[in-house]
Amino acid sequence: MDWRRRALTAAPLLLLLALWLGGVALTHGGLLGHTTYDQYTLQALAWRDGRVDVPSKTPWLELAHFQGRQFVSFPPVPSVLELPATWLFGHQTPSHLLQALIAFAGFLGFRQF
Repeated sequence: MDWRRRALTAAPLLLLLALWLGGVALTHGGLLGHTTYDQYTLQALAWRDGRVDVPSKTPWLELAHFQGRQFVSFPPVPSVLELPATWLFGHQTPSHLLQALIAFAGFLGFRQF
């Protein structure tokens, strides 16, 4: 693949990523802000305590309920990536920054195709 074709493929994706990052930076507490949809942070914190259930009672999260306990019903990859950040930031992990890094890593992986 020549460099022109790579640039034409990458430009719209980079523009979308930049627009998304700009929107996050201007709203929701900035790029270092923490989202209220933090089920992955809650799951990572529960893992640190040796639990698999999420102790929070937050009705706006999409959690699975089983025998009076709540569980994150999505794949654990974001929680695995947030786990190291929970030791530094606790409940206030910079969710937006972590999402941006994951999105950029996805962009880099997509560019390989």
